[in-house]
Amino acid sequence: MQYCLIYKSSSIVMVGSIAFMVFIVLSHAGVAQERTISQSEFDKIYQAAGRLSYSRPVRTTMHSKHLRNITDDKFVMITEISEFMDKGTKRIVRTEENPYQGKTRTETITIGDDRYERVNDSKWQKHSISKMINGTGGFTMEELPLRRKEFTFRCLGRVDFEGKATELYESRMLREYEGQPAYTSIERIWIQPDGTMLRTESKTVESNGRVTFEMEVDFEYPKDLAIKPPSEVN
Repeated sequence: MQYCLIYKSSSIVMVGSIAFMVFIVLSHAGVAQERTISQSEFDKIYQAAGRLSYSRPVRTTMHSKHLRNITDDKFVMITEISEFMDKGTKRIVRTEENPYQGKTRTETITIGDDRYERVNDSKWQKHSISKMINGTGGFTMEELPLRRKEFTFRCLGRVDFEGKATELYESRMLREYEGQPAYTSIERIWIQPDGTMLRTESKTVESNGRVTFEMEVDFEYPKDLAIKPPSEVN
């Protein structure tokens, strides 16, 4: 018999209850076997876990690297620590190491309509979000002709990650455009018994084996999370 955690309830509370009950079953049934699932099934799982994860105070730590230019092998390295609370309150600390522009550290705090920013430990600047949005802009991009597209979605079953029980899901999307090497985008999601995310990983690999993008995000849910405006604002 195969076991796999599937979220199908439209209610977040129900999603958490289903996730908990399934994990109870798995704890007695042993390690789940992997199986192929549909894209709609995968999307429902991902969306339900995302809604549940961000419905409470959450801190995410993201590490990523991507090629600045596809003609060379120089990577832009990014570390971003983000904290989210209710009503759009958030704090983001982003450090970027660019081989062409050097290292930049940006801090942003958003509380209601107020946004506070500073770069490289400069003085805090305060802005109004409503005044920053002008309602214009946007762009369109004409893609090259798509020659091939293949999608695979799988439930990899129960996996212990750093001592924590999770359900692991994976998507693989292969695309090949006219005149360009084929590439595969791989995404993995570790979901905890309460239905929240523990970790996500993303990677883009060209057909020749070259990795052009990698990202990992770890989730924490601190009960004492607090976000306040900076004490000194310019």
